Amino acid sequence: MEKKTNNTNVYNDAQYNHVRETFPATIYYTGDYKLSLNMYTFNSNIDSALKAKSTPPPITTLDTIKWAAESGFDAVDVTLYYVPGYDATNLSELPTNNIMDFARQIRETALEAGIEISGTGIRNDFAAPDPLQRELDINRVKYWLKPAEEMGAPVMRVFAGLVPEDIAVYGWENITKNRIVPALREVADYAADNHPSVFIGIQNHADMLCTANQIIQLIKWVNRKNVGIINDIGSYRDFMSDDASRYNWYDDIALINPYACNFQVKTKPAGADTKEDTNLVRFFTDLRKSFYRGYVPIELLWTDAERASPRMMKELPFEETKDFLEAVRRAMVETKVENRS
Repeated sequence: MEKKTNNTNVYNDAQYNHVRETFPATIYYTGDYKLSLNMYTFNSNIDSALKAKSTPPPITTLDTIKWAAESGFDAVDVTLYYVPGYDATNLSELPTNNIMDFARQIRETALEAGIEISGTGIRNDFAAPDPLQRELDINRVKYWLKPAEEMGAPVMRVFAGLVPEDIAVYGWENITKNRIVPALREVADYAADNHPSVFIGIQNHADMLCTANQIIQLIKWVNRKNVGIINDIGSYRDFMSDDASRYNWYDDIALINPYACNFQVKTKPAGADTKEDTNLVRFFTDLRKSFYRGYVPIELLWTDAERASPRMMKELPFEETKDFLEAVRRAMVETKVENRS
């Protein structure tokens, strides 16, 4: 049962101090990681194609996969928003057979192009105050696990949820324990029983998960072997803070690496509306010290005010995406030799 809390005690990060936990020492990894395109980079453009619009410049889901392969990516993260029939509020706008047919087209297109599928995901809100909304989102995750499996995605990305309006009444711990954790356990158990090839990945998204301590505590409460973290390196900040510019992002990113089942590597460490670029050398140096050997997807985000925003451009963001891919690749190569100085 949710218990009311004093609104001055919504959340205290020091209460969940897991950052000093140690893991067995690992040998510094000197190999390559498979670099993936998170197709949300082309969100505006794929959305145009799905809605048969001419602006922003459209590109189809399948053509984006082909472009990624031609441009040197090892894999693609095909978010399920880009499957015709996806509905953010209901199960699907189209019959299941249509959904599964397109999932097979994704798998076949990737296979023919010589590129892998690194993951997929849907929108959900397990922190919502309305239990009926949470139940619907649980059923949506269960429904889309089958197309995820059909396309060959090893990870299904889900979210903890937005900070709800009643956060001051119940506090972070009560809402997390009584809403988010049960929902994640239910979808994880369903996946394990029905779609065991698909791992459940929780993405920290500057929502109910902002700090490394929150993420680690959630993972411990969920306590399922088929649940890990999508380490979103651009979403760390103090809980319920709009300003991440002074946060120590890299320490939190490194602390979550042992729990990661996938990544979101972004151009900015404090969100798209900040000026500082991600220190990719620091990121890869820390990653190489961890157990992680999976995919490293990249995602470019823009604010609407930026001239390079796909919503403003007359051309697709091909060059910007390839430039970031090359920057990521250079940092990966540069860090192959451990710098002990």
